[in-house]
Amino acid sequence: MIQAGEKLLDLLEVSDQPILGAFWLFLPDEHLWRLYIASDLVRTAGARRAYQQVFEALKRFHLDEWVISLHDITVIDGSDNVFQAFSHAINDDVQLNRQRFFRERVQQQYIEDAWVYKAAS
Repeated sequence: MIQAGEKLLDLLEVSDQPILGAFWLFLPDEHLWRLYIASDLVRTAGARRAYQQVFEALKRFHLDEWVISLHDITVIDGSDNVFQAFSHAINDDVQLNRQRFFRERVQQQYIEDAWVYKAAS
């Protein structure tokens, strides 16, 4: 899951999609993990365009690789509350990128479980 997300982010950056940050977040009420990708494209061109970019990147995975379903991904803009919490935490801890949070409070947001790839402020 973590490696597949990393590969997807690499593919998105190669396609020039501006990625502000990305993280897996466990949703305890639904008992599932969701990959959130923060992008200015959501604000400038709309969520539909951002999902199209993600879909195009997913099609470039090899058949033998673990692929993330588009249903497991949510595109957000930089104003998302959880993204903002991770972004503000970077100011306190430069080593935040590629970090797991387990049952922690981050900037007034309770995080049951999360893996943060990056969260640029």
